[in-house]
Amino acid sequence: MITVTNVFGPLNKGDWELFSQLVDILNENFPREKVCAIARDKELTQEQFEDVYVTEQLGKTVAKGRRKNISIFLMLIVCLIATKLDFAAVLLPRGQRESLRVIKNSRIVIACPGGFLEDSSFSYITHVVQLLVARLYGKPVIMAPMSIGPVRSAFGKFLLRLALKKCKKIYVRESYSKNFVEDLGIPCVLSDDLAFHLLTAKSPAVTPKKNYSWIACTVIDWNFPLSDNKKKCRENYINAISDALNALQAKCSLPIYFVLQVESDIQAIMDVAKNIEGDYTIGSSDDTPEEVIRYLSQSRFMIASRFHSYIFSMAAGCPSVAISYLPKTQYMLRMYCLDSNSIDIYNASSERILEILYTTEANLEGYLEKVKSVSKISSERRREFIGAISSALNDCEI
Repeated sequence: MITVTNVFGPLNKGDWELFSQLVDILNENFPREKVCAIARDKELTQEQFEDVYVTEQLGKTVAKGRRKNISIFLMLIVCLIATKLDFAAVLLPRGQRESLRVIKNSRIVIACPGGFLEDSSFSYITHVVQLLVARLYGKPVIMAPMSIGPVRSAFGKFLLRLALKKCKKIYVRESYSKNFVEDLGIPCVLSDDLAFHLLTAKSPAVTPKKNYSWIACTVIDWNFPLSDNKKKCRENYINAISDALNALQAKCSLPIYFVLQVESDIQAIMDVAKNIEGDYTIGSSDDTPEEVIRYLSQSRFMIASRFHSYIFSMAAGCPSVAISYLPKTQYMLRMYCLDSNSIDIYNASSERILEILYTTEANLEGYLEKVKSVSKISSERRREFIGAISSALNDCEI
């Protein structure tokens, strides 16, 4: 049995695609292993992944307001104690007791690919504790290709070091994370985002399309943790996206399609939408990654504030600009000489967004050649990751 921890899954279309890629890897290469997952939304994840046994995220609570974080913290403490004192688990909800049982009985544990190991929110503690539980149970842990950091507090770094230092293998998807982890004194391997495998399955056409349906956009409801004036930064970002979309709409006479990659982004989308002078449509939170790619294949341009919406646009062959809200975006694109297509969210401007989009469209053939080169490198790194899983399973048999 293989257990995947830290699954965000269908709540975010990017994480949905990452978990889907991981499940495909496990089913195709290790068909005898039962796949289990510890997920933030158990029911929704089970609905989308029927062949995976899904259990409840550790620390999940029904408490609200100020009591919520206290309740989460106390349950996480109990989870850690229960790895050594089984009877402590009776203090946990049944679903979380089952999650502990699943980790304890697994041959190996894989941390789900993504970007959850950064401390911009309290959920960071929840994610680290899931890894600590696996370590305390003595399970081999493989960190699937992910972004790690930034973590600003000394306590946060201490917890992360505890969680990572006994891992069997740590894969990171860009050089920022590699430098961050190595600064903690822990070795890791540079890989890339599993969703890049989409580019091997879908080879975008170089010939520009003549008929388009949309100008596409994702908007992120970001909290600008590095700024002393969060309100001003958010207003600047919203205005930059709005002004760019209005300029594109005036040029192309096309409606705007807002991709709802994460449902919690809806307020930021509405803040942009109220500034749009023409027609627009907001996508459904139920759209699958495949459906999003189909919409993007009909789009002339894409402004991608969510990183995986940028990968989706690459698979669709759509000229795009990535708005980088964490280092992972710029550093991942830099590995493939695509960082000129990204803008830091703190310095976003409509002028720069438009410049990148128009330049990319004018040199679409060169842009798509870079996209194709990504798929070749991604395939090699994917095989290396599969080899590490195989090695860990073989070690369990010795």
